Amino acid sequence: MIYAAAFSFVPNLVKWILSLLLEVMSEKYAYIAMVLSTLLFMAFTWNLVMMAIYKIKIPFFEQYRIYPKVHTHLSRNRGLGRKITRNGSL
Repeated sequence: MIYAAAFSFVPNLVKWILSLLLEVMSEKYAYIAMVLSTLLFMAFTWNLVMMAIYKIKIPFFEQYRIYPKVHTHLSRNRGLGRKITRNGSL
């Protein structure tokens, strides 16, 4: 069903988006915008899927888990890296 939707719905969606982009920019920049937006959308979608997989705790994926807690916050840097490298201790 996913492939059927992708091959029937996505081309019509791309035609619509591309026609809107071509009204405001040249073909070269419209192509660049489409490629970059597709890459960003896929990366965002993939990260959401992986976060859902880890939150559901499917046993197959649990055997590969490194950290027991799922981090959902955006910034992981707590500012300790500079202290550790500079002084050797916290």
